[in-house]
Amino acid sequence: MPPVRLVQDIMIPLYDYPAIYDDDTLEEAIKKLKASILEGNLYRSLVVYQRKPGNIKQFMGILSERDILNTIRKNVLGFDREKFSISKAFGLGYGCYADTDPQNGHTCTKVGQSIRPLEQNIVYTNDAVTRARDVMINNSMESVPVFNEYRAVGVISALDVLDALE
Repeated sequence: MPPVRLVQDIMIPLYDYPAIYDDDTLEEAIKKLKASILEGNLYRSLVVYQRKPGNIKQFMGILSERDILNTIRKNVLGFDREKFSISKAFGLGYGCYADTDPQNGHTCTKVGQSIRPLEQNIVYTNDAVTRARDVMINNSMESVPVFNEYRAVGVISALDVLDALE
């Protein structure tokens, strides 16, 4: 019987993963994700932090391509067609048309509005890779945050899991 592969053996450390802040716009996130891919990274998501006083950042979650598309889909379906047209929306750019504001007509959706809550959608460094696979399958996720007790330390992606389980 082959040895059990652990999440810590195949995770990507947070410091190696492309990051963005929760108060950045989706448009900024899309640009950052595209730039990361053009640099040769295979990551299809961004680590999201919240800015704290004293130049401290707190891990908030992961923003995936799927999260971006779900936000756009949700907000496009929620448009008041009489007040805000889709063609007008596309003129604002992907990240700015995703939310409407009765006062201003539109606002730019922030990354923090699009990430999934962490809740139970995490794995730990000492979990088996099969646990990460199960979390991804059960929650329709392509990547999952990795924690070492109470602190986020990395990310594991579906490709990492598939590679480890072959």
